[in-house]
Amino acid sequence: MAELYRGVFTNGKVILEKTPILPDGTPVIVMTAEDAYLAGDISREEAISLLGEEKVAELDEAIAAIERDMAWGLKQGQ
Repeated sequence: MAELYRGVFTNGKVILEKTPILPDGTPVIVMTAEDAYLAGDISREEAISLLGEEKVAELDEAIAAIERDMAWGLKQGQ
């Protein structure tokens, strides 16, 4: 298995740190509620309870924009 890293944003730049490993060898993946929602690991309802409706709406729009851009790019490749 490849080494896993997590990015830590500090002083205006991202610093990669090795992901901590539990004694049984399981990597500890650290993510924000935003990351979890974008990755599909938590439901929209749970994201709203954690982040608020306005923030989730912003994330939904970002997802929709990426999907539109991807669809446009795929059409250009045909």
